[in-house]
Amino acid sequence: MQQAFANAARRAYKAGFQMIELHSAHGYLLNEFLSPLTNQRHDEYGGDRSKRVRMLFETIDKVKEEWPDYLRQTG
Repeated sequence: MQQAFANAARRAYKAGFQMIELHSAHGYLLNEFLSPLTNQRHDEYGGDRSKRVRMLFETIDKVKEEWPDYLRQTG
């Protein structure tokens, strides 16, 4: 799933978009990992807060890799 987000970012970049938004509000996939109510996993993506945010942070990192301008701005 993280690669799907990264692929979408690459396509958006190539299409000329100047920004994207990773939406993780209520009811969206990334939010399902963040909430202790909906995330009942017992693996590296569930449990305490640091594990629940892992999916979001890893997804953000993958998206950044596909957005060259971000890398140029941050060094």
